[in-house]
Amino acid sequence: MQSKMFHWVFFLSFANVVFSRDFEILFDFEKFDKAIVSSFANGDSLTPCQEQYRELRTQNYRAYVSLFDATSKFPWTGVLTASIKDWGAYDECVDVNHEYSKGTISGKYCVSGIILPTSIVPSNITGFNYTEFFSLGLCLPNACTANDFMLFNNTIIYDRACHTKQDLKKFTTGDIVMIVVLACFATLIIISTSYDVYMHKKQKKISNPLYVAFSYFKNGRKILETSKKNREQIQIFNGFKTISMAWIIAGHSFNVWYQYTVINREITLHIATYLRTAYISGATLSVDTFFYISGFLMGFLYMKQKSKPLKKQVLGVPYLIVHRYLRITPAVAMMYFFTITLFKHLGTGPIWKVGLDTFIDPCHKHWWSFFLYVQNYVNYDELCWIHTWYLSADMQMFIFSPILLIPAAVLLAKSPQNLKLVMVAMTGINVFFIILPLTIKLVFTDYDNSFDTHSRMINFTFGITFGIFMQEAKNKISWFGKVKSPSYYNFVIWIAVLISMLFVVLINHEMTFNGHGHTALSITHSLMRPVWCTCLSWMVYSSYHGYGGIVNWILTRPIFQITSKLSYCMYIMHAVVIFHFILLTRTKVWFTDYMAFINWCAFFIITFLVSMVWSLSFESPLIIIEKKIFELFSSPQTKNKSPSNNVEAGPTQEKYKEHGKF
Repeated sequence: MQSKMFHWVFFLSFANVVFSRDFEILFDFEKFDKAIVSSFANGDSLTPCQEQYRELRTQNYRAYVSLFDATSKFPWTGVLTASIKDWGAYDECVDVNHEYSKGTISGKYCVSGIILPTSIVPSNITGFNYTEFFSLGLCLPNACTANDFMLFNNTIIYDRACHTKQDLKKFTTGDIVMIVVLACFATLIIISTSYDVYMHKKQKKISNPLYVAFSYFKNGRKILETSKKNREQIQIFNGFKTISMAWIIAGHSFNVWYQYTVINREITLHIATYLRTAYISGATLSVDTFFYISGFLMGFLYMKQKSKPLKKQVLGVPYLIVHRYLRITPAVAMMYFFTITLFKHLGTGPIWKVGLDTFIDPCHKHWWSFFLYVQNYVNYDELCWIHTWYLSADMQMFIFSPILLIPAAVLLAKSPQNLKLVMVAMTGINVFFIILPLTIKLVFTDYDNSFDTHSRMINFTFGITFGIFMQEAKNKISWFGKVKSPSYYNFVIWIAVLISMLFVVLINHEMTFNGHGHTALSITHSLMRPVWCTCLSWMVYSSYHGYGGIVNWILTRPIFQITSKLSYCMYIMHAVVIFHFILLTRTKVWFTDYMAFINWCAFFIITFLVSMVWSLSFESPLIIIEKKIFELFSSPQTKNKSPSNNVEAGPTQEKYKEHGKF
């Protein structure tokens, strides 16, 4: 009976669900203290939790008061229109520390939740969702557990959501292994860079590229060097990649505000529906741009080897797939292992542990689908780092591409006149991939996988189609040379293209947020992607033939070559940077567009710097090693003509082998 009474008064104290007639919650320290004192009035059968409370009250009153002071008070100011989260005073809680005869009493911080039942609210109160979930912070002695408080249907507390300062400092075996691995990389980097600098100063030739594979000096120069335009380069892609990456970061950085304890919650919940924020919902088009670029590079570069015998092309497919896997996996694998081990030691905060569990648990559970690049189908509702669905889709598209590329290469090798036949066939395939996802969504109205590959396949196949066309027609007279007044027509088409792209962004925003229904939204998503790809194709074609004007001038600035080379690592690491910022949150903030812009700028710059380190440490060195390994198993005739080098090298990277992805 005493234990139940103890639990009951604690529920009243911490959950604060004591409503008066005027919807006021009576929560003050006097009631808290009285509940505590009554709970251990009979000191013969105290629980560890009660015992620690009594010790603090009698021996360290300041720490005792801190437990109450650090706990959220409900309702907080502006709860009707503001945040549904209040995390109390986290640092005050975990700083509680008291030594006594039985050990140490530490402050244990818990993220808890309550759902207010309608029955306890006066019937005359309207305009408030009483069944809404509210997140609060509780501060307890470390001996207390969730079982002391999970007594009612409207309280949700888990032990996993509780931690002390000491809990976050513990290093696991995995953490230690990761430290050793990083130390090995650091040692290789120091030795390789020192050797490279020494040989460079002495102007001596390096006999084996593996000796400088980890050299920041060498790999840094490759990233920072820029090249001039030539017929084998599509430099406008550098601008596409940079803008698309910035667009993705903008979209994700805006969405973090939904994770904040924003004060002006009502505005935040609706601001994404405003016309001025259409760029947020339109950020999905930046991913479509990446798929288009990937497909274009596959078609454009693969056609260079169309003269190879059919048998060699078919037998080379496994080689291409393995090569691709080894190219893209090291950087994302290091991100995976870093985030499941050492990342947890890089911060603290009220939602740090809970947030990490949310992001990292799927990685432990579905590691195999992560590394096999199938998680966008196998566990799409529980992704390991949600943004990596793109890598799964891109790998699947790459594996699919030989089915289109090999027949096209064979036909074009027989006769250039077969280009029309190839274009007709590819157009049919594009139409198929427009209809397929639309049909699935209309027939299966409960289909909820927004990360599937087939819905985005149109971007990839459209890119392949135009890439093949550009490779076959690059030495022929362009359309501009066949019409009178090409500048006039070019200007008109450019205006139409830019208006169309703006229209696609706006119509996607309208259909997404203004309740036009499942059918209208499905049709919009299926049609907007080919329209977007058509606009991109014109921009590429016009710019390639010298009619890109100011747009081409901007998108081909040398600085974009650098960001383009880093865009793969930027994509991998940007979510880690953003979520690290979220999980450090301690208090409420006021949302404004300007603050969102400031955060976007900060995220972009930090992501750029982190990706530079990531690329120099884990991507560039392993690309060199992987290339050397494949050379050992290649014939002398193919050592310098690896088909994968031709297919995957971004046209602006030359010797720096990029992934043809971002």
